[in-house]
Formats: sequence, structure tokens, C-alpha cells
Amino acid sequence: MDLSKLAKLPLFRNKDLKLHYGIKYPEIYICRHIKKIKTIEKGKYTIHEDTLIYATQIINPSYLSFLSALNFYGYTTQIPLKLTIAITKQKKELKQIKFIKINKRYFFGYKKIKYGDFEIFIADKEKLLLDCLIYQKYVNISELNKLLKDNLDKDKLINYLNRINNIDLIRRTGYLLEINGINIYDEYFQRIKKVKKYILLNRNLKKEIINNAKWKINVNEGADYDNY
Repeated sequence: MDLSKLAKLPLFRNKDLKLHYGIKYPEIYICRHIKKIKTIEKGKYTIHEDTLIYATQIINPSYLSFLSALNFYGYTTQIPLKLTIAITKQKKELKQIKFIKINKRYFFGYKKIKYGDFEIFIADKEKLLLDCLIYQKYVNISELNKLLKDNLDKDKLINYLNRINNIDLIRRTGYLLEINGINIYDEYFQRIKKVKKYILLNRNLKKEIINNAKWKINVNEGADYDNY
């Protein structure tokens, strides 16, 4: 079989060679073309060098998020050592891919887009923001500055926040949106006024002296002197 046919696939499995290409012994076929066929993991192969072509095809469902998505959209110049892929199950890292397990309740807000001749799955920018704030160990808040300034859809964000329904996430998101010109406080005023305890804006950093009384946030990354 001409390898050009396999070039049309982001990745393929042994069963694909059997069912669609009539190759009775796929293992032997792959060994014969070992210099051109790349093993992604046991039973999964590609002939492409660009990891992004096949990264969201290895597990279904999955989507590009966190630092890799920020870089893809142009919100950061930081290039991650591995692509960061959101999934719902625990999975070991591959050579060029880090799989990040997220709660099934949070597994939404992604889309399919064209990437060259292929299609990949990626978080939309509103869900990308929330992913980064929920799972803070993967992205520093300072990396979200360009994203926060990129005309985010307020209604979509509110819909996503209501769906996740986590008051700490609402407070962190609301504070960051507000200092970037988007106000969602009125939507959550009744819930926030009942909150007594301040939370850290960045859970990975120590507490600082600056507090935002409106959102009851300890601003330990960046500064909000107007509300100190």
C-alpha cells in the first residue's frame, strides 16, 4: 500500500490497516516501514512529525488546553515542553504530550477547528480561561493577561460559571474580568455577600497584604491598590 494514503490520517491503528486497507498482518507491514511510521504508543501510529496533528486523536474525548492552547491562540510566547491535552481519565505522559485529567463535569467548552489538512479539538477561549483558573498548577495567572483582554464573551462565561457552579472560581474569574473591563458582579452579588473567608487569587503563591474586598480575594499575584 502506498504510504501517501496513511498521510491522510492523523493517526492509525492496527485494525485500521486491516479493515480499511486490507492488510492482513499490520505488525509486519509496520516493521517494513519502520523508518517512516512513528509509534505513538502501543497499537497507535502516525507518519506525521507535527504532534498537534494527532494529539487530540489519541484519546476520545480530549482537547488542547492550558499552556498549549494559550500558545496556539497567540496569548503567550511561552512554548510548553509538551502539548497539554485535557482528558477525563488518568493517562501516562507520552514523549511529547502531557495528559491532564479534569473532572467530567468540567469537560465542555471545546470545539473542532481546522489545522492544515486535519481537524483538532481545542478549548474555546472562555473555557480556556476557566481551565487555567481551576487547575492553576499548569499555568501562572500572569500568562492569562492577553487572553483576558481579548474580547471575551461575557454571556458565555456566565453560562460556563453557572454550569460549573463553584463560588471560588466565580470570585477569581470575576475579579480578573473586572480589572480587564468586564463586570459580572451583579450576577453573583447575592452569593458573594454571604462569603466570609478570603481566598488566594493564586493558590500556588503565599498570601500577600493586598485584599480586594469586593470579591473577597487576596491579591497575591499582581496588585489592586484601589481596593486595598
